[in-house]
Amino acid sequence: MSDEGSLKFISGTNDKYFFMCGMLLASLQTCFPGIPCRVMDFGLSEPRRKFFAEKQLLLDIPTGLSKTDHPYKLKSGMASFLVDEPSSLPVWIDCDIVAVRPASQLLLDLAGELVAQNKVMAMSTDEGPNKTLESVCNSYGEAKLRAALAADPSLGERRCLNAGVVIFSSPEALRNWQAVAAAQDGDMFPDQNALNLMCYRDPARVTVLDARVWNVHAGLLKSVDASGNDIVCDGKKPIFAHATSAFPGDIMGGAMPISAKDLGCEAFLRFFTNDRLRSLQENYLAAFMRTNFELLRDLGILVNVSPANTRRNDPCPCGSGKKFKHCHGINA
Repeated sequence: MSDEGSLKFISGTNDKYFFMCGMLLASLQTCFPGIPCRVMDFGLSEPRRKFFAEKQLLLDIPTGLSKTDHPYKLKSGMASFLVDEPSSLPVWIDCDIVAVRPASQLLLDLAGELVAQNKVMAMSTDEGPNKTLESVCNSYGEAKLRAALAADPSLGERRCLNAGVVIFSSPEALRNWQAVAAAQDGDMFPDQNALNLMCYRDPARVTVLDARVWNVHAGLLKSVDASGNDIVCDGKKPIFAHATSAFPGDIMGGAMPISAKDLGCEAFLRFFTNDRLRSLQENYLAAFMRTNFELLRDLGILVNVSPANTRRNDPCPCGSGKKFKHCHGINA
């Protein structure tokens, strides 16, 4: 068994996913109150970078990486982001995920098992339309991954694992991830491809997690039953739900106006179409806005969108480019 001080959630965001990251942070604070979270800068503008700095959450872009780098490259560079951080077991979590229920002890027990069994990481299966690494190559033209599979054809039939939630128990694994992902640079998913190669080249040191518990996404979203007191996915109780899917009807959203106390902005949001999961997201977003209202206002992330100050056909003050009547004034 591990203790809470040995774990740390790590996520990353740019401006587009800022409020998705806000929902994640609110959900982690609710469900994992003793485990801190840090946020890697994936190219944030100054006000949003200052927000995370003020909250003591920010991991600045390290030397050797750039704000213009693709987020997947920055994600796999987590070892560089954490080089000056106090030692802990990092838990990578995508910023479009929310925690569904309290599960600190389950996460602590998993981390303890990884250390006791000399394993380097744990990650869950992918539940999208691509089931094998070979099919990933066929669907996305991953030339670097295909070359790696050519060197070991047996890997091509292995089921694709998902990098939305990854628990690391070894600094060696983080450094290896960065190196292997660099060799995959140019492919669409170098971060995920690299983790898959690492896992299947040394499977004895990896725990494959049940996605129904640790990362409900894609095809599993259609199996979520929230009609009772508990949220259940194929008989399992999920810990995390991931707002990503290649299947129609699972996710809705996009750029939309959000507001609080006559202040607002345009935000990119992905919501589950499942009513219970979407309600959780909405509650987490409201908690994030409520808890951080003054700082969001002072940094100019939220601006005045009061109908008293804007005519219906004026551009919306939030900067969306839409007319006020089609944005924050839609209900005015």
